Amino acid sequence: MSVPTSSKPATIPLPYPESSGQSMLAALAIGSYLPGNVESAFYVPRGTVQVGQEVYDNGTSSFDRALILRLPIAGAAASEFFDVALSDKGWNVIYNKVAGAKSTLIARIAGSDGNFWEVGVTQTVPKKFKGKGGNLVETRILQIQPQ
Repeated sequence: MSVPTSSKPATIPLPYPESSGQSMLAALAIGSYLPGNVESAFYVPRGTVQVGQEVYDNGTSSFDRALILRLPIAGAAASEFFDVALSDKGWNVIYNKVAGAKSTLIARIAGSDGNFWEVGVTQTVPKKFKGKGGNLVETRILQIQPQ
C-alpha cells in the first residue's frame, strides 16, 4: 500500500478571510531588523486595522515590539483564525488558550537570520489603548536568540 504524496504543502481552510500583515510588521521594524520570511508569514483577518504600536526593546536589545490591532472578529473566532492562518504559513503554534471572551496564542518560526521568532496574540492590551473601541488585540513579536 502506498501513501499519497504531493510537492505542495497542505493548507487548512481559514475560518475567516485573511490579509497580509507584512506591511504592518515592516513599519514596526523601522530602526531595527525583522527577517523577510517572518514578515511574509504574518497574516491578519481581512478588515483588521492597526490602532497603535509598542516598542518594548527601546531599540537597544533583541527585537521585542507589538502591534495593537482592531480585529473584525473576537474571542474564540480570533484565536481560531490565528491558529489556522499562522500554522498555514509555517509558524508552529506552541500555546493556544481560550477562556471566555479572552484568548492567548503563541507561535514560533525559524527566521532566515538564524534566530527563532515568536508572535503572541492576546486580548490584553496596554492601558493607553483601552477605550479605542472594537476587538483589540496586542500582537507581540519577539526575537529568541540561541543560548
